[in-house]
Amino acid sequence: MLPSHWSRLQPKQRTVVSCAACGAELSYQAYRLKDPKQFFCNLTCMGNYVKRTGSRKGEKNGHYNTITVPCAGCGTPISKAKSLIFRRHNHVYCPDCLPKVTGRKGFYVGYPKAFSPTLRREIRKRDAHTCQVCGVVSPPTRTLHVHHIDYDKQNCNPMNLVSLCPNCHSKTQFGLPSWTFRLQALMSGRFPQPLAQPAR
Repeated sequence: MLPSHWSRLQPKQRTVVSCAACGAELSYQAYRLKDPKQFFCNLTCMGNYVKRTGSRKGEKNGHYNTITVPCAGCGTPISKAKSLIFRRHNHVYCPDCLPKVTGRKGFYVGYPKAFSPTLRREIRKRDAHTCQVCGVVSPPTRTLHVHHIDYDKQNCNPMNLVSLCPNCHSKTQFGLPSWTFRLQALMSGRFPQPLAQPAR
């Protein structure tokens, strides 16, 4: 296997290969030859090759080769791609059971009208445009994310909303109970008296 820094070691080494669809000669850098098995001029040639050979049809296409299996939570029959079922070790869930398993109350629900740009601006202004976890101050060209502490998108009470930088917001997607407890304690310390719900 070629080293990860191969492109820096051999930046000018190139190899001539032929397009699998039309046979045209293509010049590739040597470190790129380890990844694809076929080479194509463009997406049109790739599409023509797939149509002619049928290399991604039926069972060869894992994304569309769906099978029906029972939900791991309630047993309801659901259709999923065979590759997805294999990756999740036969633990697939229906839309009703998945929020219960992940612990996210409103994960598959859209944001309500109450979660408006005006409300998000008020929350960022209340938090002085500062991430409440790491303390980084948002520059004018980059806005902070407004995070739902209890992961319920329908709960737009100001005590349930906090400003986070993108880096800290991504961390809250893991360990949901601990993040909920930590951020609720933070808000209780900042605001001993609960804030009023803003007018809609």
